[in-house]
Amino acid sequence: MIVVAALIADSVIEANRQVETDGIEIFRDYTPRTKFVPELRGSRNPFRRRLEIRGNLIDGEYDWSSDCSWSGIRGYFVAVPDSGRAASDTGVGDVIAHNVISRADGQRGGAIDIAHAGATGPPRATGPWCRAC
Repeated sequence: MIVVAALIADSVIEANRQVETDGIEIFRDYTPRTKFVPELRGSRNPFRRRLEIRGNLIDGEYDWSSDCSWSGIRGYFVAVPDSGRAASDTGVGDVIAHNVISRADGQRGGAIDIAHAGATGPPRATGPWCRAC
C-alpha cells in the first residue's frame, strides 16, 4: 500500500505496479484550533497541495472476499468548520489520471473513491466546555 498523509507540495506517485494490495491512499484535512476544542493544534497548511497520482497499475486487492478489504485509489477528506468560516482549500491541484485499476474497489465500491471522513458540522453541545449544557 502507498499512503500519503504528510505535508507535501508538488509531489507525484507515478508508474507503480501493485498486485494484490490495498492500493493508494491519500489523506487531506483541515482542522482549525478553536475555542471549543483548544487542544487541537490545527492543520491548515498550504503544503498539502498539488499531488499527482498517474500512470499506476493496481491489479487486485489484498482480500477480494472481504467487504472490508479496500483497494484502488482512495482519497479521504476531512474539513472541520472554523467558527462559521469556510474550511481551507484542501486538495487544491490534486490530479488522478491515466491509472489502470482492475479487480479492486474502494470503501464505497469504486476503483477510485473520494470519501468524506472525520467530524463535520458545528461542535457538539456537550462536555465541560459547553455553557449551554
